[in-house]
Amino acid sequence: WSPDGTTRELGFDSDTPVLDGYGSTLAICPDVPCTAPLLVDVDTGEATAIEIGRSVETRRFGARSARFSPDGSRIAFTTSDGIAITDVETLQTVAVSIDAGVPDRPLYVEWAPDGSTVFVSNWSYGYSDMTIARYELATDKLEMSTLPYGGGIGFVVVARSIMEP
Repeated sequence: WSPDGTTRELGFDSDTPVLDGYGSTLAICPDVPCTAPLLVDVDTGEATAIEIGRSVETRRFGARSARFSPDGSRIAFTTSDGIAITDVETLQTVAVSIDAGVPDRPLYVEWAPDGSTVFVSNWSYGYSDMTIARYELATDKLEMSTLPYGGGIGFVVVARSIMEP
């Protein structure tokens, strides 16, 4: 900790990407490709590796983005061929393959406000179509839609009740 107690040195390079944070836990990527992201407790400095490279075929890109679930109990990573959802306590990882039929890989990930669903989109590098997917955890159901749009979209996911008049 710094002398004034406001800053903690975690011992990682300043170029280490922070994927997401929840409470006092950060998900970081110390290596490229990111096949073993770390969950770092900023209070203790303890780091735990998540071996998504063994659960999901990550080819050259590894984990690309991540989001903690709304309650912080899970974290979803986009990988080069789908998503990896890891329980942060047990470190059990579920791999979900998303074969969109295009060579682009999933890039953006977001949770539904109740934590029951994960949304994923790809980045369409030079193609005229992009894919978005919705994965329901309880039913293991994956739905995909192809949009006639090149590029990529991130998500803002809100509860339906907020949108109703």
